[in-house]
Amino acid sequence: MGNSESGPINSENKEYFNAKYNWIPSFPLKEYPIINDQTIDKYIKIDYNKDKNYIDLRNNCPPVINIDQLPLHPIATITSLLNYQLAINKLDVFPPSRLFIYKNCAFYKSIQSLLSYETIFKSIEKYGFCSENDFPSLKNNIDDPTHDCYRKAEPYKFIEIYRVDNSIDILKHLLQNDFVLAIGFVLYYDINNVIDKLWLPDFSVDKRVGGLTGLLVGYIDNIECFILQLSYGKSFGKSGYIMIPYNYIIDKELVPEIYYIDFKKTRIEGFLNQQREIVSLESTYSANNYF
Repeated sequence: MGNSESGPINSENKEYFNAKYNWIPSFPLKEYPIINDQTIDKYIKIDYNKDKNYIDLRNNCPPVINIDQLPLHPIATITSLLNYQLAINKLDVFPPSRLFIYKNCAFYKSIQSLLSYETIFKSIEKYGFCSENDFPSLKNNIDDPTHDCYRKAEPYKFIEIYRVDNSIDILKHLLQNDFVLAIGFVLYYDINNVIDKLWLPDFSVDKRVGGLTGLLVGYIDNIECFILQLSYGKSFGKSGYIMIPYNYIIDKELVPEIYYIDFKKTRIEGFLNQQREIVSLESTYSANNYF
């Protein structure tokens, strides 16, 4: 199962990932619904009475991932969002396996080090995702996922994906209603030079170094910044979080993509119940044969 071209990640790839900033913008073959001023009430139930000048969802987020061993930054952002949404939807909560998703990404030859959100979404929509406990994201895990991994992953392929407009008001309304958001952003300087806040590049002198991803989990109006979760562990920034200015977010050249993801909860629960019924019947059959 999965993509035959994807192979194990080794230490040589690790340096390439870190040096090249491995997120690239999507060229989607599938058009996702867009959340903007005209459509937000069509797709999302929003309580507009929650308008505040400060929202911080960090305490509700899963632990910050450290991609040091397996530098799959774009996938780490999406798995953090999915982990969060499992809890919001009151489904069984577990950390999705980043390596399982990676193994099922369909790459062009020789560019397995570059990841777009479209590539990641296609993997999840086709195969779902299993838990890190079933398929750990470790650099020495060179095996392919087992049949049992795919069986456990399949119910979680039922996701809903929305593009979100680069609108401060829209993003704030979503965050006020406990919706966290995945972004892809372009960098013009080394991320290692960032202490706790991104800054707007000087296009006359700065050169593009590549793309990264992160999770918007709050905002602070007083300093006109969003709170951004990265995947470099808790030692980076402020316990794994940095600030990204409003002016950075609204520039579509700097932030080409913003996504909200939710689960089709009814379909997932129906699929899980069906799997349990099959297992129950198999167990009964085995017991009758035994006695």
